[in-house]
Amino acid sequence: MSIRLPSPAARPLVPVREAADIDFLVKESEILSGTPGRTFVVLGARSQSYRIELQPCGYLLDPLDDSGAGTGAQFVHAAEWPSHSVVRALRAGLVFTVEAGGRA
Repeated sequence: MSIRLPSPAARPLVPVREAADIDFLVKESEILSGTPGRTFVVLGARSQSYRIELQPCGYLLDPLDDSGAGTGAQFVHAAEWPSHSVVRALRAGLVFTVEAGGRA
């Protein structure tokens, strides 16, 4: 599965360093774009993009296909979040997002 990444010159990928950064980055994107959630890329042998939205008691994760369409959102409770595969990838330095705002 190939994931189309934005042009580095237009929207550089930013590493996500801490699990708590996900909340901030989602809120930042929502304020700047007016659209719920933010897209994150998990790089690795099988790269995968996710649209992540904050929910009152956790996160709504929607894996994206090659065209950027959601393939089936799944709710992850806040108590389960630290052991989720996205957070494990984050700890390994494999989670990125595009820079919010800025000049495209």
